[in-house]
Amino acid sequence: MDGSDFPVLDRATKQTQCKIQWMAEEAQSRLAGLYDRLQSIEVRLEREMRRRGFDPAQVNTTALPAALANLAVEREEIRRELEEIQTEINSEQQ
Repeated sequence: MDGSDFPVLDRATKQTQCKIQWMAEEAQSRLAGLYDRLQSIEVRLEREMRRRGFDPAQVNTTALPAALANLAVEREEIRRELEEIQTEINSEQQ
């Protein structure tokens, strides 16, 4: 080996590092958006449950009207998505 391959490897390494950094930034941005949506839905769900005479702690133990049930389902979907993204981020960092 005369060392002529090293610039190519170095460039590929830098490109890979940039791609990983971009993916991490993209995931963090997506996480932030999902956390914002989750917070908004949780506030709405709690407010609507109280307005209709439900205790928000009953969300998983009471049959809810369709509008409230839809909010609860959306909240759980966002929570699952957040978990999946966080798992991906953690696996990429190892």
